Amino acid sequence: MFQRVGISRVLVPHQFNFVCRLMGQTLFFSSAYAKATADKSRKSRSDPFTTRHNPFSQVLAVICITIFVFTVSPAFSKEAKDKTVEPTHAGGVNGRIYDAEAGQPISGAQVVVEQNGVFASEGKTVGSTDSSGLYKCGAELGRVSSNIDVGRLLNVSLIGLLSGGANNVTKRIDITYLNMRVSASGYKTFEGMIPCRSVDTNGFRVYMEPVLLVREGGSQVSTVAPGWGIVQIKDVTVEPEIQHPGEEVKISAYVKCPSLANTEKMTVKCYSRVFGAKELALAGKPDKSTLVYSKKFSMPKKDESKTEAVVLQLEQCPYDVVREKNVRKALIQVVRTPAEKNAAELRLQAFKLYEAGSNAESAAKLKELTALPDARIEDYSDLGTIAMKIHEYQTAALAYKHVVDMTPEKSRIAEMDNYAEALLAGGKFAQVISEIEPAINKFDDKQRKKKVPASLPARVGSAYVGLGKLESAEAVNAQLDGYKDGLSSAAVTEFRSSLRMAHVQAEVNKDPKNAQAWAEYGRLLIDQGRWEEAVGKLRKSISLDSGIPAVKGDLGYALVHIRGDNQASKQSFDDALAAAEAKIQSSTGKEKTKDFNSWHTLGILLYRKACRQQDSSDAGYIDTLQRAQDTLKEALRCGRAGSDVKSDGNYLGAFGYFGSRVVGVSGFAYPEANSDFVLLEGIKVVSANADNYLAHFNIAAALVDLGQGDLAARSLTKCMALKPDYTEAHFVMGLVYLQQGNDERAKMELLKVKKANPRHPKADLMLAKLYTEDGDMAAASACLANHARYYGSME
Repeated sequence: MFQRVGISRVLVPHQFNFVCRLMGQTLFFSSAYAKATADKSRKSRSDPFTTRHNPFSQVLAVICITIFVFTVSPAFSKEAKDKTVEPTHAGGVNGRIYDAEAGQPISGAQVVVEQNGVFASEGKTVGSTDSSGLYKCGAELGRVSSNIDVGRLLNVSLIGLLSGGANNVTKRIDITYLNMRVSASGYKTFEGMIPCRSVDTNGFRVYMEPVLLVREGGSQVSTVAPGWGIVQIKDVTVEPEIQHPGEEVKISAYVKCPSLANTEKMTVKCYSRVFGAKELALAGKPDKSTLVYSKKFSMPKKDESKTEAVVLQLEQCPYDVVREKNVRKALIQVVRTPAEKNAAELRLQAFKLYEAGSNAESAAKLKELTALPDARIEDYSDLGTIAMKIHEYQTAALAYKHVVDMTPEKSRIAEMDNYAEALLAGGKFAQVISEIEPAINKFDDKQRKKKVPASLPARVGSAYVGLGKLESAEAVNAQLDGYKDGLSSAAVTEFRSSLRMAHVQAEVNKDPKNAQAWAEYGRLLIDQGRWEEAVGKLRKSISLDSGIPAVKGDLGYALVHIRGDNQASKQSFDDALAAAEAKIQSSTGKEKTKDFNSWHTLGILLYRKACRQQDSSDAGYIDTLQRAQDTLKEALRCGRAGSDVKSDGNYLGAFGYFGSRVVGVSGFAYPEANSDFVLLEGIKVVSANADNYLAHFNIAAALVDLGQGDLAARSLTKCMALKPDYTEAHFVMGLVYLQQGNDERAKMELLKVKKANPRHPKADLMLAKLYTEDGDMAAASACLANHARYYGSME
């Protein structure tokens, strides 16, 4: 995009003079042409259908504009970095810093973003917090690029051109975390990885998770706190709780916030089909840490009953909000008769129990309610939803059947999916086929793919798989290709996965000596991340026929994931690497695959090879490491997430487009790609400075996410040698031990973390899981209670 500076400052002198001469010549020739054709133009003015444009001047103007754009466009500037995968452009970094104990914002804290392995003392990467604890600084986040859109170029004036109207601008944010240092007088410094809480590609900025600083003098450490906040909607009330037609009702939201909150910047809205979207007004402050927002509404005067769960949402807030606590629901119910009031009271009890996380108790109240003649279709739907959560599939199926029966015939097909899912979960395969398939077949092929959700035939297909009728399941699978929502449906994905599994199991059962069938079985398990099971199937295949291509490579890759760098994986490593090398080639051998997983697999194996070479003092590791980086970069190119149009710019008929068309790309389409990006950044920093402990830690964190526990431990060892008291390194080491099945060592590491950082966002949860598996429910409950103390309940 063009910056807001004079043209002469954008162009070097000879470019500026050339453009000026060209523009002047264009204006001269177009004026002469216009004068020479003036009489002809006057004669044609009486014809309303005659176009009065000057074609010669238009052509010259387009040539002039094109040369101007291509001369000054920043898209033609050269950059040293690999702009396809490395961040090249700076954007905004925002977040907040708080006192860990008091929960109050800290003013005057210094925040520095690490860039290229360095914490600068000044510049765009340095910021400080204001009175609300907010900091604003900058860092390289991704890339902003632009290109000329010929269609827009032909519909743009010179004024529109100067505003970027002929450009397509792509804003790509790559990062999911930043290394940052936070310091304040009287507090312990925080230094480490901070994840992004949210990403704004249009504004080209990121909002970071909050950081809690602890006071100097104690044994605890400062910490990043994902999901933490000092503001939340604690409660909502409706007065009266049950209403009558025309009655006035007061809806209130109780917001917990710091005592010094700037209430002018806080907004709470109520969304309802009855009232629309209404902003609540600040009505009071019952104590130092609570604000009450309220509004009175008049219920419709029509003599009819009504039930609706209205949504109250905290939309603007100058502080961090507890994750998922910015929205609460309230129930409004209009009744006319004593019988309706009785049903409303049961409905209200069920609603409150569900909001409190008491699902079984809520379901019990809904069962009472649905036994009454005044039960509504929503009551049966709610019962079905909660019954599925508590695995009461028969109850769910009966409830959803009522929903289907109470729905008008023309809309019934859309309501059948929940019913089919409940039947399937309860093992009622034959019933799914006998009831759902006829309903689908009422539509002809064209209408079926428009009006029937793809999940519904997928449920039927899963029922055929459950009954072992694979030919019928294959027929369903073939029909799914034309459904518009087929690719996005989780039910379709689940069905196709179960169908593939059923096929390979059937082949193995039919011929237990079929080596190819065992190989396919193992590969399917690899695709599902079931490494241990895959190893057994692949070894069976090799024992029957050692000559099947790539099976040894698949076995090596599976062993690398579950056993790390042991003797068994060493024996198969070369096979795994060779198979991965072959997989990136196309069948013709003239071009490379565009499959992310193929490049990712090869990149990780090459990185493992480089580590082995380095540990054995083989100088070849330098070339192997470079190959690993190049391969992972190619994986990232193949793993980009889809783009969203953020703005099409403005269009005015007389002047054409004003402002660029802006497209945003955020992150990657695969979770492994995010880890690959972190790994690459860490390798780059370590190559320049082997003593950067944060870079070693980031490499380890990425490798743990990728299932490479032994390689992660290698980097963690280097990290802790440089920074023995780095708490996060002990947490990630605990995760490594968990991956290796060493629960006791994992507990030891997690307890170290908890002692130094009782506010750690994940240590208590991991410990609770381990204690639960050991049957120590008291210890597990204590861990969950400590987590809830800082982050709220997990419900």
